[in-house]
Amino acid sequence: MGAVSTLVFLLTLIHLILQITALNVLSAGSSLSVERSSDVLLSPDGTFICGFYNVSPNASTFSIWFANASERTIVWSANPLHPVYTWGSKVKLSFDGSMVLRDYGGQIVWSNNVSSTNAEQAQLLDTGNLIVKGKGDTILWQSFTSPTDTLLPTQTINVTSKLVSINRLLVPGRYSLHFDEQVLISLFYDKKDLSFIYWPDPTWTIWQKLRIPFMINASGFMAADWGSHTIRRLTLDYDGNLRLYSLNKADGTWSVTWMAFPQLCTVRGLCGENGICVYTPVPACACAPGFEVIDPSERSKGCRPKTNISCDAQKVKFAKLPHTGFNGYDMAALRFVSLDFCMNKCLNDCNCKGFAYWEGIGDCYPKLALVGGVTLHHIGTTGTMYIKLPKGVEVLEASIPQSQPFGPKYGPDCTTTDKYFIADFLDMLKRQHSESKFLYFYGFLSAIFLAEIMFVALGWFILRRERMVLGGVWPAEPGYEMVTNHFRRILVSEYFENGSLDKFLSDRKSSEILLGWKQRFDIALGVARGLAYLHHECSEWVIHCDVKPENILLDENLMPKITDFGLAKLLNRGGSNINVSKIQGTRGYLAPEWVSSLPTTAKVDVYSFGVVLLELLKGARVSDMENNEDEEVEMVLGRIVRMLNENLQLDGTEQLWFPDFIDARLNGDFNYLQARIMMMLVVSCLEEDRSRRPTMEDVAQMLVSVDEVTNATRAEGAV
Repeated sequence: MGAVSTLVFLLTLIHLILQITALNVLSAGSSLSVERSSDVLLSPDGTFICGFYNVSPNASTFSIWFANASERTIVWSANPLHPVYTWGSKVKLSFDGSMVLRDYGGQIVWSNNVSSTNAEQAQLLDTGNLIVKGKGDTILWQSFTSPTDTLLPTQTINVTSKLVSINRLLVPGRYSLHFDEQVLISLFYDKKDLSFIYWPDPTWTIWQKLRIPFMINASGFMAADWGSHTIRRLTLDYDGNLRLYSLNKADGTWSVTWMAFPQLCTVRGLCGENGICVYTPVPACACAPGFEVIDPSERSKGCRPKTNISCDAQKVKFAKLPHTGFNGYDMAALRFVSLDFCMNKCLNDCNCKGFAYWEGIGDCYPKLALVGGVTLHHIGTTGTMYIKLPKGVEVLEASIPQSQPFGPKYGPDCTTTDKYFIADFLDMLKRQHSESKFLYFYGFLSAIFLAEIMFVALGWFILRRERMVLGGVWPAEPGYEMVTNHFRRILVSEYFENGSLDKFLSDRKSSEILLGWKQRFDIALGVARGLAYLHHECSEWVIHCDVKPENILLDENLMPKITDFGLAKLLNRGGSNINVSKIQGTRGYLAPEWVSSLPTTAKVDVYSFGVVLLELLKGARVSDMENNEDEEVEMVLGRIVRMLNENLQLDGTEQLWFPDFIDARLNGDFNYLQARIMMMLVVSCLEEDRSRRPTMEDVAQMLVSVDEVTNATRAEGAV
């Protein structure tokens, strides 16, 4: 605490000295010299300083920075890629309004390109805007019109300006923020031979792109942590992530209050061409199998092939990388094709570097370039990447060599909130295949209605042992005689003390048992594990086709069992999708593709599970969530998903709306992290486009991971 107090005292002392010696304005004909430390402009409220900033012992930039930050945080620089010498350099305001920065030899390094006859002075405003004023307080020029890597409140960005990432060593990054062809603010990855938009997601519609958690317009930008007395900045960092920072006035440190990419690996191009971003568990760059790093000190330069790849299909092979994808540069988008078809498509095209394939739905994406590689085990990442390699290159299947985590130059030196680290943890590098099998095997034992099979088998064994004769008389104990003319097969079910889940949701008032938060989460996890086993681990994949509360039974410990496989469909492993002639299932739980006559996939169960997950959160049936009698259940789901999608992007607001959204009978007694993950899964599972829904394996992995984090946190708190 003493060190912090000393730091605050020194900052205050320096600030007071600057206020005494600094200039309020720079008059026309005057200049600021790099040698004189007092040659700075100070904003009236003392928030900002403008002057020469030493980037090294012999180099300085003419910049604007925060006066009260523990580390000088630059918000604007004049030609930052060309610093001037720390002796003999100066910036001068001429009577014609031109402000010119010259190096010690008199060479012009930067100019504001103003020509006027009535310039009076330059002034640094409380907003951090450096302006050149003419007569009548007319503004001839302002620094806000030419941003570098940071935007400040009240600052606007137009079609002619942009932010460009830059690190502390004044090395320009490959990322920029400016308007795209649709006049939407976007983040770009720019390289000599590669350029693409990576935020907002290029797959979003124009309406989705407008739904971002802050807005840049003539009034400034609005952040999630609203408040008029908070000092903020929006910076495009060197790692390509757009972050909103808030200043802690007590100790002068910055905290992240919003970021475009909570998971850093989802920043496209972070590891360069042929590079893959992986979690180990922190983000790190690795080369794809058969490739080697170009520059170990600059991983964003990417990787190069160890040997040249031949165009002869007989001399190449493919390395399989599960849960890995490369964004963009698709040569084609092929639907409902087999893996062999997709592989041959790439094999016979010399320009194809590899392909992404989604098993179960048959989507195929041959790649012209391998850019934006990422390996994640989270929702939305269900495909497998196949990299084309020479046959002579030996690689272990599904192996990605590890590398060093990102160094300080890849991101800001700041403290972020715990939830971002938790989000990164949930996107861990893929688990070993054997671990995954055992995880869902045990989930199967707890979630599948195994007792049904055992009871029927036992009954059949007893009947056979007693020499049952069909259509005749059964042997019986003395005094009893059983006669039947017909034999009917019956399904004998195990008795479950707590019945089905629907009774806890349909009749909330008369229900004797209120499901607590842990019980609800355990039910969600158990059902997810069971469906994951059916979809991914059975010898024949099983699609339930009617997942709903009535088909989820609860034992004496309220552990779930999936039942009623009357509508279930079997799918051979690796086989094509099923064509069903009529709609099957229950309204309210039906995926959109049922009514579109599309082939049935396991994603119909994912959609139904999303509805059940929503009902567990709300403690009510979706049919009871209508605002009015005319609102159909599909409209209810759409409205809730839109609301969740928007609110979940407003980080730091959980305390405001989570208690109102979740079942009020819990009186706020729930785990916020688990609730957030469940809401995220609801949004993802209820995607209308089934290709954007996660698999049940992804869902189960997500719930297992957050359960482990919660248990670990609870254990640490108990120590």
